[in-house]
Amino acid sequence: MLASSPVVAAADISFESCGDGDPTCALITVSGEIEPGDYARFVERVKGIRKARVDLVGPGGAEKDGINIGLLIHRNGWSTRVPQHGGCLSACAMIWAAGKTMEQDTFTIIMFHAAYNSDFRVADGTGSAEEGAYLYSLGYNFNYVARVIGSDPLS
Repeated sequence: MLASSPVVAAADISFESCGDGDPTCALITVSGEIEPGDYARFVERVKGIRKARVDLVGPGGAEKDGINIGLLIHRNGWSTRVPQHGGCLSACAMIWAAGKTMEQDTFTIIMFHAAYNSDFRVADGTGSAEEGAYLYSLGYNFNYVARVIGSDPLS
């Protein structure tokens, strides 16, 4: 009998040209749950892109991959956006927070919370510390960071 391993659906990462004829400008879309390995996939997909807006929709997912995608966006000075009626939660929100400019269209939900250990169904102190350091490195003040990572992931 063959054992099957669970199928992990990585986030969908797509992009199109900005439409101005510049091959180094892109409108990037990241949708779905961020999974381990998505940072490496993101890096590969955006090679050569210098100017971008990153549209985000997703329930969250792998914290470290989300933070690393966010750091790349921040270093490149790219903008982030959650489109109309979109939801961007958890790791997705961490990516959104990295934008040089952060946009949200009408009827969107952007939700931050403390890191969560799904194996034990409890808040993860180490993960929350990493989230706090990340947000602080992006320029957010201590009071904002404390509010963001102080939100109960189970509420």
